[in-house]
Amino acid sequence: MIEEGRRSGSRKLRIWSAGCSSGEEPYTLAMVTLEAFKAERGWDIKILATDLDTEILGKAITGVYQTQAVTPVPREYLLKYFIRKGEHYEVAGALRSMVSFRRLNLMDETFPMKHPFDIIFCRNVIIYFDTKTKEDLLNKFYRHLKPKGHMFIGHSESLMHMKDKYRYLRHTIYQKV
Repeated sequence: MIEEGRRSGSRKLRIWSAGCSSGEEPYTLAMVTLEAFKAERGWDIKILATDLDTEILGKAITGVYQTQAVTPVPREYLLKYFIRKGEHYEVAGALRSMVSFRRLNLMDETFPMKHPFDIIFCRNVIIYFDTKTKEDLLNKFYRHLKPKGHMFIGHSESLMHMKDKYRYLRHTIYQKV
């Protein structure tokens, strides 16, 4: 992505975390992206995090997590990207400003997003749907993914039945054809 941005001059990165639950995934994406792009200047990086459940989205928006929830986070990231508040950790401003949370029903006929994404994460969501619904959803994701964009899915999921649309790169990672 970085090399492509340098070549093309387009320094925008758009990531979508579909089915984001309580926000751990989009905030992790924000941390990893900030670290990967820390030597780069002038990038406009935005992460859209969506979920159907407004209650869980409310938790994600607060960005407050109990100590045991952040134990997998490397210490250097905890110090850099979180504020300790007693037995809780709160997501710091740099991450908050990168992530926008919205309610979205993946079963809606169309999605309201106007611009395509470089990367879509939809991990451990499609396993709950029947084959027809999965195909419909993956086609919607396809329409919202930039050419050569990347699709990340869960470990127990596969897009092998959609080889004409997604190219397998490695386990859980596909690229729009």
